[in-house]
Amino acid sequence: MRQASQDACRSHVKMTNNLVLIGFMGTGKTTIARLASRLLGVEPIEVDHMIEQRAGKPIPSIFQEDGESAFRSLETKCLEELQEVRQSVISVGGGAPCQELNVPIIKNLGYIVELTASADAILERIGDPAARPMLAGTGELRERIESLMAEREPHYRIAHNRVSTTLLSSKQSSEQIVEQYRKWLRGQH
Repeated sequence: MRQASQDACRSHVKMTNNLVLIGFMGTGKTTIARLASRLLGVEPIEVDHMIEQRAGKPIPSIFQEDGESAFRSLETKCLEELQEVRQSVISVGGGAPCQELNVPIIKNLGYIVELTASADAILERIGDPAARPMLAGTGELRERIESLMAEREPHYRIAHNRVSTTLLSSKQSSEQIVEQYRKWLRGQH
């Protein structure tokens, strides 16, 4: 009997009430998280920045020196640390939802919004592709972007909502997302 009640308690973990941004690189997660945080009066939390702090080096160096698996392990640890965070805006790296281990952690963080953009917009926004380890390789950059977008798209379906940033400014996107988040929060109480 005691074991059954402990299992029931564990399965009824209360979701936190953060605003969580997921999506492909170049969709505006960092910028929109910063703007949404200002609108909500909170500090943004950038998972990629947490990873760099833990590793003591930039993400491209982690990939090059330690490999993707070391990066993903750090990513999961950082996401786990965020389970105690409340009422924040969290920007999650583009590959995090693609790791099965991360999905329940991300879902538990709160209201999830997937940011999307066209391949052309992403191509314009990403800057130096060398700073984007997941785009390393041969072939045309646009093709690599489209291929990775298609591969990741099903994993982003964990989002409660999605917002295309292709034609919206960062300010418009953040205002729309904050409005959606506030409606979600009202429905939680």
